Amino acid sequence: MAIVMVSLLGGRPVPNMLAILHLKPDYLYVVVSEDSVV
Repeated sequence: MAIVMVSLLGGRPVPNMLAILHLKPDYLYVVVSEDSVV
């Protein structure tokens, strides 16, 4: 999960995001939504 936050904070989508998309899609959408709002 930490990888997702680090990836978003980096401001650049990494290959790991694809793996997370399959593992925790709902969690990823929540994090992306919060990042977009902020």
